[in-house]
Amino acid sequence: MDDMLKDFCAESKGLIDQMAEILEKVEADPSQFKALEEFGQIVDRIMGSAKFLALNYPLDHPLHAMANFAELCKLIGYKASQTTNNPNLITVVVAFLFDATEALGTMTYVIDTDQTKMLNELLTKTFLDRLQWLATKFDENLRATVSITKESAKSTQDDIDAILKQMGVKR
Repeated sequence: MDDMLKDFCAESKGLIDQMAEILEKVEADPSQFKALEEFGQIVDRIMGSAKFLALNYPLDHPLHAMANFAELCKLIGYKASQTTNNPNLITVVVAFLFDATEALGTMTYVIDTDQTKMLNELLTKTFLDRLQWLATKFDENLRATVSITKESAKSTQDDIDAILKQMGVKR
């Protein structure tokens, strides 16, 4: 593994720890759901760095999958940060994001493995079913980024499907 990739993985592990701290805070008090926007901003840093670094690697390198996986986490985090008066949904989202955050952490340790093998282990049917279920729970008018334009608010399922398609997952 080259030095840039090692540095990226080391920095990502620190960011993943910060993400877990935010999830712990929201898990303890679902009324703190707005903190999931900060979660989204942190995972966005991982996504952006992974996408930039991935430009130096072939399309089948796991870094591309990690970038897309981080994008899924960002999407769910931002949407959930705008979901008011639904502590039960926030509890489910936090549990999902804990699993996804753990998977991102795993990716930093197996970044030099086969992308297909990594995705098959992480994108289980259960994970994908939960992701699809969550997509139905968010108002389509919620933004998926920090952007406040109407263009940023579109179907959550469409967003998820586009990301999964980039990862080679057919649903």
